[in-house]
Amino acid sequence: MRSLLDLGRPEEALTFQKQAMDVAPGNARTRALHTALTATAHAQAGQIDAAAHLALDALALAKPIRSRRVQARITLLASTLAPHCPMPEVDAFLEQVTTPT
Repeated sequence: MRSLLDLGRPEEALTFQKQAMDVAPGNARTRALHTALTATAHAQAGQIDAAAHLALDALALAKPIRSRRVQARITLLASTLAPHCPMPEVDAFLEQVTTPT
């Protein structure tokens, strides 16, 4: 999925969404990474509602995790969604990303 996003093919990347999201519940870091990646794919494909919903999920998963990779994915997701303000879910996500906890 990530390779397809890197190639600028988000719609094709989303064909792997089910596999990307099929992560064992105990693997929080991978779940956070894949949720953020899937949200980014939706955003790049212009599916902003789905992206914003998943972005909030990814952020909730990422908060307790200390991982540079997870933080980098959340940051990329934030920059991808930022142009889509003032959608309420996008605003909520961006506010949480920029507000220290």
